[in-house]
Amino acid sequence: MSTKKISSSTVYNPKILLVGIYAPYNKIKNMEAYFDEFLSLVNTLGLQYEKTLFLKIRTVDKANFLTKGKLKEVVEVCEKNNIEEVIFSESLSPLQERNLEEMLDCKVWDLSLIHISE
Repeated sequence: MSTKKISSSTVYNPKILLVGIYAPYNKIKNMEAYFDEFLSLVNTLGLQYEKTLFLKIRTVDKANFLTKGKLKEVVEVCEKNNIEEVIFSESLSPLQERNLEEMLDCKVWDLSLIHISE
C-alpha cells in the first residue's frame, strides 16, 4: 500500500497600504477617476490590501517624495495598522524609495511594480 504525503501550503499576504497621490504635475481633472484607476490596476494584480490613503500634494520633496506633514500622515497609518508594504500610485526615484522605506519601516513600491506585473 502506498502512502501519500499531503502538504499544506500557507500563502503569506503582507499588510499593504495603497497611497494614491494627486500631484501638481498630474493633468487629470477627475481625481476620483484617477484613484479608481489605481485601485483597479492593483486589483487586477490580485493584491490584497489592508488600507488606502489618498493624498493631494502641492509639491514633491526630492528626498522623500512627500513633504513632512504628508509623510507624518502615512507614518501614522503604517504604525496604527502594522503595515508591512506600501504601494504608491506615482513613480519614485531610488533615493525616495530608500528614504521612504527607512521612514515608514516597511517595503515601499511605486507605480512601476504595477506596470512590470501587467
